[in-house]
Order: sequence, then structure tokens, then C-alpha cells
Amino acid sequence: MKSKFLLSAALLLCCGSMMAQPVSVSEPQLLIKSSESLMAPVWSPDGTMIAVTGDNYSGIWVANADGTGLRQVSNAQGAGYKMQWNDAGSITSTPYVTVDQRRMTRVESVNVATGVARVLQPAAREVKRSRVMRHGQQSLLSIMVDDPLHASERIPALNQYAGQGVINPALSPDEKQIAFQIAGKGIFVINTDGTALKRICAGARPAWMPDGKALVVTRLEDNGHTFTAGDLYYVSTENSAQLNITPGTQAIPTSLAVSPDGKKVAFGNDVDGCIYLIDLKF
Repeated sequence: MKSKFLLSAALLLCCGSMMAQPVSVSEPQLLIKSSESLMAPVWSPDGTMIAVTGDNYSGIWVANADGTGLRQVSNAQGAGYKMQWNDAGSITSTPYVTVDQRRMTRVESVNVATGVARVLQPAAREVKRSRVMRHGQQSLLSIMVDDPLHASERIPALNQYAGQGVINPALSPDEKQIAFQIAGKGIFVINTDGTALKRICAGARPAWMPDGKALVVTRLEDNGHTFTAGDLYYVSTENSAQLNITPGTQAIPTSLAVSPDGKKVAFGNDVDGCIYLIDLKF
């Protein structure tokens, strides 16, 4: 990927007094290249491994944190959609199968060392994804995860956005806030008790920094058919101060994940179907 990476002093000075932003950001480095088109990276809890999926969330691959040792551990359709690492070296996955022309979703645990899948819930028409998530007991989060099309109607604080989809919810590290996206409206944060709704910025796919005071989001442009440009932004949840961390690159980051220590951001690049890595220094 050819790029001219520019992190200007003006940007740093502009944001420096407003947020605890990185003091330096590396140029995106190629992390994982494969004959498959890969996307949607997810870090393991200890940061030593990373999982990715293919187009349409088909299959799961895992690699070491430095991108080495890539191997496929699942070839199931939809396996990578909202996949989640477990502490015991496995990934919880919700692939689907088609039975009598109806899509059925099952829940399984995939051992990343052996690729053996253990069925946790047999295929069913409806699966409550909040029960699969590690923090699904949060009532607001459960509504957003299980009923994204009607969440704005069911959550009083969001009634002004009734009819708009609520997508990509992410629970803060201290489990007191939820960052989420309202289609066409941008990124918001709300307390888990339903109070203090705040719009943060334009963008999609919010990912929390470990300190719970900032997010990394992607901001995309399209022509109605395909994405034409995009950048990642580091954004304060306290005052919405923003820093573009991919200025001047040709990458189009459609998915992203912040490492557990907050020092790296992995992203899927729509341009070439590869996974890239950015180092953040504070």
C-alpha cells in the first residue's frame, strides 16, 4: 500500500490541550496478508493473538499478534459475525446454516489451537446474541444487541431517533457506558442506566480505549455503491476532540479493533482485503 503519512504538528497542537491523545502515530503497517479477503479483526484478551474473518463474515482465521502463524480455524458461514474471544483459548461464534430455505443460527465455541468446534446452542431461528456476549447482562446493551431495529423505540432516551437502527454497540471497559452508532446520525455514548445520552462525532464502529475516555472510530465515504475513502479517528468521549490517525493514506478502514493495552489499532483495509496495524504512543 503506497501512502504518504502526515501527522502534522498543527493537529497535535490543536488537540493536545483538549484530550490525552497519542503523541505519535505510526504509518499503517501490513499485519496479515492472505489469498482470502480478510476483515473485522478481534484481539484476544491478553493481546497475544488476533482473529479475523472473511467476506460476508465467512470463516475464522487466527494469527499471532505480529501477524505470523495465520491459520483457519473455522470455515462456517457467518462464523466471524460478532465473534468473541474467551479467556480459555477459544472463540464464541454464531454461524448459520440453511434448513428448508430458512436461515438458522447456532452458537459454538471454536478451539483456536485445534479448530474443533463445540456446539453450545443448536441451530434455531432466533438466537439472543446478548446471551452470547460476555457483558450481555446489561439491559440497554441487550436491547441494542438483540433488537437493533427497534432499540431507538424501546429505549426512552433514544425515542427522538425512533425508526433509526442502533448498531455496533460497545460496552466501556468499566461497564458504565455504551458507545453505539445510529444509522445516518453518527456515534453516541449513553450510561448503562439510560441517562446522559451524548452525540460524540460522525463515524462508525466505535471501539473503546482501555481508559474509557476515548474511542477509535472509522469515518467512510462512498458513491452509493462502494466505499471511496476513509480514515480512523481518535475521539475524546469527554469533549469530542478528534485526531485523524490515518491522514494521507490510501487505506479505507472498514473495521477496526483496539488492542487490550491501547497501544495498537488493527483494521481491515477495503482496498486490498488485508489487515493493517497502527502503533499509538502516548
